[in-house]
This record gives sequence, structure tokens and C-alpha cells, in this order.
Amino acid sequence: MGKYSKIFTFSDEFVVCKHCKWTAKKPGYFSTSLLRHHLKTKHEDVLETLDADKKEVKEVKAIALKRTLTSEQEQGTVEPVKKPKVSEIVSIEKAFTIWTSDGVMTLKAERALMQLVCTSALPLSIVKSKGLRNFVSVNVLNTLYDEYKSKVKAMLDEATSLSFTCDAWSSADNRHALIALTAHYVDAGMHPPFAIVGASPIKGSHNAENMKSLLAKVLTTFDITENKIHLLVRDAASSMKKTATLLNIQSIDCFAHKLQLSVKDGLKLLGQMDSSDENIMSRLLTIGVEVRWNSMYDMLVRFLENRKALELFLIDHPKYPTIDELDWALMKKMVDVLKPLASATKFVQHREYAPIFVVIPLYKVIMRELSVNSSPMKKVTDAIANGLRRRMHEEGYEDQEHFVLATMVDPRFKDTYIAPDKRDILLQKLEQLAGVQSRGHESPEVEDNDEDESNTFLRFWCDSPTSSVSPNPISIDAKAKAFSEMEDYLSRKPSFSIDPFEFWRNDVNSAKYPLTEQLAIKYLSAPATSAKCERLFSTAGLIINLL
Repeated sequence: MGKYSKIFTFSDEFVVCKHCKWTAKKPGYFSTSLLRHHLKTKHEDVLETLDADKKEVKEVKAIALKRTLTSEQEQGTVEPVKKPKVSEIVSIEKAFTIWTSDGVMTLKAERALMQLVCTSALPLSIVKSKGLRNFVSVNVLNTLYDEYKSKVKAMLDEATSLSFTCDAWSSADNRHALIALTAHYVDAGMHPPFAIVGASPIKGSHNAENMKSLLAKVLTTFDITENKIHLLVRDAASSMKKTATLLNIQSIDCFAHKLQLSVKDGLKLLGQMDSSDENIMSRLLTIGVEVRWNSMYDMLVRFLENRKALELFLIDHPKYPTIDELDWALMKKMVDVLKPLASATKFVQHREYAPIFVVIPLYKVIMRELSVNSSPMKKVTDAIANGLRRRMHEEGYEDQEHFVLATMVDPRFKDTYIAPDKRDILLQKLEQLAGVQSRGHESPEVEDNDEDESNTFLRFWCDSPTSSVSPNPISIDAKAKAFSEMEDYLSRKPSFSIDPFEFWRNDVNSAKYPLTEQLAIKYLSAPATSAKCERLFSTAGLIINLL
């Protein structure tokens, strides 16, 4: 916020006045109206100083610019303004033509307006207002859709392996329902882009057959074949699992959902605590509304951070419920319990650095943090740990190829969090890739002369228990190459601060481990959660409202 940073402290979500500790939600789109209003009402002298400094800076810049222009004119470096040629002057007739219903400027303006409607999550009904009634038509949206659809299709065509996230959503009034599909991949430059490929209305029952047909239509629209699909990330609902099975796509549960359900297991025990604990929970949480546990965690953290301000506020406003020392102590205990889970949830929902390679390491770190927690709320932490352990074992996450290989090709983790016997999975995949490469350079074999089967020496050799066919030299070379690359890669110490995609973008690393890089392109494409779909639904909720 430039000059305002000397007066206010800015965080990701809030702004705090350095003079009076006034706190407000951070204004969007770089707006300063709220900040100036606060200064005008509370710190008028500070605002006057701020405006005076701003005026002085403008005057200094104006003087400097005037001096520069004067100097250039004296030295003859300023080029005289050229008059436009007659042919370049737009005639009145042409000026009106470009603004006809199908004129160039009309089409540009309509396209820009439709982009505004789409990117700002505005309802299409906004164009029915008196001022915009005739400004845009539905065919503009169709044209814009076709344009971006072509761009997305071109992106996906270049991908060698695609992963997807899928989720279903219903509006608050249950009048609207969507099923969303987002595509994720690692491009040639080792970047992990994604694209929304489907947001289809669900008409009728939300059963697997109906959702399967909707998703199949989306995949067909973008010419996505089955052999190009690596993995689908979905929630744990039986209908979603069956949908993936009907599509013949390998799928996994969203890891964030598992964390959410496990934390709920622990929070259920809070109801078994003493009455003071129940009172604080009922006062802090809105009755009748299900609040996500991470939202509750953020709220409690804010309460503790602003304890003094809240206590002063409650003194001045006695009509609000009081918060005593036991309440503050309970909030502190709850924050301590939920902190590692909250950090893990934010980490796996990161837009770029949280594909499925973080799941196994994060799970083991969480279990370790919960096991060493000796707080008075040990029963809660044990319930969370047991719930998460059970859900992970039910899916066999630590044994699945998707998770094992994704973790091992991440230079931050490698085999640190993987059982020793799982190295064979990586070696087998590397051998397959090495074999394909070797066969691509294989020279045609010279056919052996047919032997006379009646030859007694040949029959003796065939019947001999010691007779064997020599191993294929190409197979031996592929195994040696794969083993050598794996040993060199895993023997080097993991770098926990490196960006895994940056590691594989490095020419030295990609040249040293070409087989492992190929696996990285495939196995780093799948995200750990379906957060991309949930963000899409947040936008849908803004569009479908009563406003």
C-alpha cells in the first residue's frame, strides 16, 4: 500500500493502525478509502501530513520533469510531433462503421464486458439493466467460451499425462447442482498448470451413472483418451467412487477430507468435557450452523491474539457474554491441539506445491506431532490420530504406487518416508522406461539358421537341465542403467527447502536422472486434494444468489 505502510500494518487478511491498534479487514483492489476515512475521523493531523507529503512529492516530480524537457529541447533531442498523414486520418463514416452491431469496436467492447462478467462472478442478469440491456447478447458468451475452450484444449493436447480433481456441489436452496472437473499436468517446462474443463449442471439424481455420463461428455469434448489419464482425486462418497470405476479411471480420496473427518472425531469428545468447556463452545460457535474446524481454529487464534482488546471491549459492552480465565485456557488448549492439523490443511491446499507427493510425509509428521502431545486434551489428540490412521490404512496409502512413486521422485523426500521394500517399485518403473529407450535404439537381430531337430547333439542340449538361454543384453543394460540412476538419486541427501519442480527444471538434474524425470512428469501431476473444485464452487455460490 505504499505510503500507507508507514501508518498501517498489513497482513494477508487484516490491516492494523499503528497509532491506535484499530483493526479492519484488508480492503481489496488496492482501495484506500477505508484507510483515509479512519485517518480523517481518528487521526486528522496524520492525514494532513500524509497529503502534504504527497503534494510535495508531486511538485518535486513536476519540477524534475520540466527540467528534463527543457534540457532536451535545448540539446535538440526532443523530436517534433509529426502530423498524421491524410491516409491515416479516420473518416467520420469509418468511425461510425466500427461501432455498428457487428463492427470491430463493438465486438471488442462486448468481449471485454463478457470477460468482466465471467471473471468477476457477476450474474448475466446484470446486462438486463437499463444501461446495459442492448450492450451484450448471449452469443458473446458462446463466442468467448469457444475461444477459451480452444486454448484449454491446446494446453491439454501437449500434456503427456493428465490427472483430475472432481467434486459435486449443491446450492444452499438445493435448486442448483454442479459437478466440476479440473485437469492437472506437468508441462514441458516442468511447471504444474491446471485448467477447469467442466462445470456441468446435474439434472435429476446424483447417482454414479448420471455423473459418469456428465464426466464422459466433458472428456470427449476435449478429446481426452483413457490412456492419457493418470489419476482422479475425489471425495470418499460411494457415488464418486463408483463414478470413477464406471469411467475405468484409477482414483484416490481427497486427503484434506480425511483430515477434516479425523479432526471431527476428536472434536466430538469436547462435548464430554465439563460444563465450562461446553459453555465457551456454545458462545463462540453459531448454533445451527456447521462450522469447519479450520475456521474455528482461525477464530480461536484471532481471539488469543487480540485478548487484551477483547477484554476491554467486553468491559465497555456488558451485554455481551463474558470470557473468564477458564475460557481463555480452553481456547489455548484447543489451538495447541489443532495447530499441526491446521498447518497441514493449508499446506495440502496450496495451489502449486502440494500434489500427492506430500501426503505420506505429511501423514507421518502429523502422527508424530500428535503422539508427542501430552496436553490435558490427550484424549482428543488420540482420537484424531486413531481416526486418521484408520482412514489411511483403509485406503492403503503407504502401499499404493501413486503415492510411493510421487513421494520418491520429490527431491525433498525421496525414500525418507517410504518403507525400504518399496524401493523395488521405483526400480521396476525405471527398468521399464530404460527398456523402452533401449529397444528404440535396438539393431535388427540376425536370424539363426534353422537347426536339424533330428540332430542328437541338439536334442541332448535341449534336454539337459543345465541348458539355458543367455539373458538379453538389452535387458541387462536397462536394469543396470535403472539401478545405477536410482542408487545415485537416492544416495544424495534430500533438500527440504527446494521446489521440486525447480529441481527437475534444472538441466543438470534432468540430464543426470532422465528416467526419474519421466516419472516425475507423470506422478507429480496429481494434486493431494480436490481444493480446485471447491474454489470453483465458491465462485458458483457468488453467481447463484438472491442479489
